[in-house]
Amino acid sequence: MGAHLAVPSNEKEMNMIVNYLKFINLTEAFIGIHDIFDEGRFVTVHGVPFVPNNFLKWSTSPHLEPDNFNNEDCCVLSRNGFLSDDACTEKRNAICQRYKSFC
Repeated sequence: MGAHLAVPSNEKEMNMIVNYLKFINLTEAFIGIHDIFDEGRFVTVHGVPFVPNNFLKWSTSPHLEPDNFNNEDCCVLSRNGFLSDDACTEKRNAICQRYKSFC
């Protein structure tokens, strides 16, 4: 199918995901950012280092993220538009993206 966990590349894409989470009544979902290979160094599923920016920010409430509580290595995006680290083994929904193919 050619899909992978979503990595919003701009504010418009991030807002689309957040609005979708609200529309389907989810509080959060996995996206394509993790620190599985090197604790504290987050990368995207494309292997590109992740650096928080003006539209993708770590949550500060109820506590500062990422906190690596119980060795959390995967990333979730909340319906409030903030990131948290979470256990990759957690059972939760994920947001995927697929690029348009042109024939």
